Amino acid sequence: MRSMQFDETKVFPIHFLPMKKLSILFSKIYIKWFVLCVSSFVILSTLIDGIWKIENIQPRRFDSFQPSDFVCSNQCYDDGLRSEITPNLTNIKTEENVLILTLIPSKIGTISINSTLSLSAVIKDNGFYDGVEKIFFGGSMDYWIIQLLFHDSILYFEPRLKIKFNHDRYLQIDIDDIFVGQQDTRIVAKDVDYLIESQDKLREYMPNFTYTLGYSGYFFRKGNKLEEKGDEYLIEVKDKFLWFPHMWKHNHAQDHDVSYLKAVMTQNRLFAENFNLPLVKGYAVSPQHIGVYPTIDYLYEAWKEIWDINMTSTEEYPHFKPMGGRRGFKYKNISVLPRQTCGLFTHTLYYHAYPGGYQTFLDNIFGGNLFTSILINPFNIFMTHQQNYAHDRLAEYTFRNVLQFLRCYTNINFKWVHPNEMQKLYFETFPDEQKLVWTNPCEDTRHIKMLLQAQDCKNFVLPNLLIIGPQKTGTTALANFLKLHPDVDSNDLLKDSFEEVQFFSNEEKYEKGIYWYSNLFIKARNQSKKIIFEKTANYFDHPTAPMTTSYLLGSPYIIIVLKDPVSRAYSWYQHMKFHNDPIANTYSFEEVMLGNKNETAKLKSRCYTPGRYAYHLLKWLRYYSSSKIIIVDADFLSKDPSKILTKISRKIGLNDFNFSSLIKYNDHKGFYCPIVEGHPKCLGKSKGRKYDDLSDRIRKKIDDLYREENKILYNLLYINKFTIPLWLKRKIS
Repeated sequence: MRSMQFDETKVFPIHFLPMKKLSILFSKIYIKWFVLCVSSFVILSTLIDGIWKIENIQPRRFDSFQPSDFVCSNQCYDDGLRSEITPNLTNIKTEENVLILTLIPSKIGTISINSTLSLSAVIKDNGFYDGVEKIFFGGSMDYWIIQLLFHDSILYFEPRLKIKFNHDRYLQIDIDDIFVGQQDTRIVAKDVDYLIESQDKLREYMPNFTYTLGYSGYFFRKGNKLEEKGDEYLIEVKDKFLWFPHMWKHNHAQDHDVSYLKAVMTQNRLFAENFNLPLVKGYAVSPQHIGVYPTIDYLYEAWKEIWDINMTSTEEYPHFKPMGGRRGFKYKNISVLPRQTCGLFTHTLYYHAYPGGYQTFLDNIFGGNLFTSILINPFNIFMTHQQNYAHDRLAEYTFRNVLQFLRCYTNINFKWVHPNEMQKLYFETFPDEQKLVWTNPCEDTRHIKMLLQAQDCKNFVLPNLLIIGPQKTGTTALANFLKLHPDVDSNDLLKDSFEEVQFFSNEEKYEKGIYWYSNLFIKARNQSKKIIFEKTANYFDHPTAPMTTSYLLGSPYIIIVLKDPVSRAYSWYQHMKFHNDPIANTYSFEEVMLGNKNETAKLKSRCYTPGRYAYHLLKWLRYYSSSKIIIVDADFLSKDPSKILTKISRKIGLNDFNFSSLIKYNDHKGFYCPIVEGHPKCLGKSKGRKYDDLSDRIRKKIDDLYREENKILYNLLYINKFTIPLWLKRKIS
């Protein structure tokens, strides 16, 4: 499903069964036939208010290269096979049939079916025996009827999502490359008339619907004679549509510097002013979406200066596929909305020449990707091209029929709003998408082609291991010990945060971008280190770090050091006291942790919250496999660091190394220090400080705050076969 982001702790009682468990007839030999021609009916009353519309379902197949329009019908024909609609309103105490497939006596190949059979493809268990409602799916998600029911099942079990995923679907159809194209491929005057006519037809589904035309002024009147007349006529009826700028010569942002881009944007703007085009204020689309994402900063700057752009769209964020995963974001005060494809491109001019064949074209409309895109996306900005409205006019047929198909079988309400209003509605619906989440362009073959020459992937390096904290558990010592291995190195030091980059926890640094981040590891890459790591101890409890690290870094190793949460909280309190925090100097540790005063709330949160280990670990497990996460017992690390480092190095694939020869206990400091160039290099005075022990009375009181959390942590570590710290075993026992 698209952006259906729900409570990650909730388990949806939706199950997919192997087809053979429902009926032997659901063998592979029959699957294609069922998909094309089945009889089905929705009888689950609790899902009536969903997307699904209680109507007779009529999949359709065409046999001609001159397709007629889709019409709702009660019959289904496919190569002589016939299935009639036969509603089966089974409703017993323990379960309900949601989707019935009825098979009429027929012959498929050499196999004869001599009796009418009704097969339950989707079943709802009402929870009569165990009190838990469940929905079982026995059909493939490739089948559009199953997709509809799956969509409504999620909304049924999580009704809060209906606020975002209601019946309304907003559609915007952009026509890119106006005036662009080789001779004999472009629209002529007759096509312009047909474009106006098709716009009127779409207004039957969406009041006030208006095409948005993206133009490149340089190519005006550069076709054959008929196409030149078409260009002139399109300008003559310009007020029938809305317009937005492409680039003057369909320029790609990566091929030019900022001065050139500003110049060609100015030419395109003058073209619009000369012909008084009714522009969508603040909207533009970059040819092939280059520069939007992966971002080219000077494209955004030029857009702002020349056009005052505040909105664009792209199909590339965070990736082109899966189509349901596309998202919006805001960058440099420009809103970027996700753009959808519809199966039509500059080369799709004729039915008979459609890639994959004529049936592929139809399948896309009637239950295929286009159908799915509208189903799962509340907001759809579709990309088409002017060639799709010439010749066989595939675009006009496509959208009129997919809307008719959806209107026939769903309760979807189609709406069109001005693009500026679309932008506003989108981010009101999905406010969490405003932040740009960086991905690795060198892991996406489409993105690699969009990079600037200076953004060579050969010079792009990212860490493959993170030490994420939490704070005050010994992560700095661990990082220093790990760097003793000859195949390991870390980032360059920073002036403001020293060894900690804090890229994923500091908004200002995150906005500097991935190339700023990558450059911090150039030295380690040049030395051909096998493991390049970053240590930032506040990643562990940062709300978005699990997501942002996984989006950019993929699947690095994650090291987490777990210390008794009470000791960790006390250590943080003493850390703040050492730095003369006025609250820590005024209130005792007991008063901070057990009191409820407003002035102590912030310090209490920083003492208490990072110690909720299970809560934070669950978030990391949502994005990382347990095989990539390494749990370290902080007590063992302080007592025998060489043994811990040996285990870690083997886990991450390093050659054996004698850490004990370079990690020695320092009597003066009272802890282990690395030996560098023959001399101990101990941590500074801010580390390993001595302070009064916490009394047993206070420890017990604060221990109670973590009691339930520690139980969950123990089970979580046990289930995932992680190392269980000794301090945790003692608390649980």
